[in-house]
Amino acid sequence: SVVRRGKPLEIAAVVEALTFLHPLLEGVELMEEKTATGRGYVILDSVEPGSLVADYGLASGDIILSVNQVAISSIGELEAVASRNANEMLLLVQRGQATQYVRLRR
Repeated sequence: SVVRRGKPLEIAAVVEALTFLHPLLEGVELMEEKTATGRGYVILDSVEPGSLVADYGLASGDIILSVNQVAISSIGELEAVASRNANEMLLLVQRGQATQYVRLRR
């Protein structure tokens, strides 16, 4: 609980995973992280088996560096760039020290 002006104050909060709703990213939960220098990045928090993303070989822990050749540092930026095309998306993904392009298509 929080104390404000000497009186306890209760605060309710809802915490939930953010699920991205772009049709090519169905079955994926994303999370924003920051480097030690404060630069943001987007990580695949979970990938549902059998989803399109899983079929293309992406996995939990992969980091999305760019979408359609536009560098992104937040889920909001990813959404804005990805929303321009519902049928295709080019991701630059980092796994460990390696990076690779993955083109998602329906």
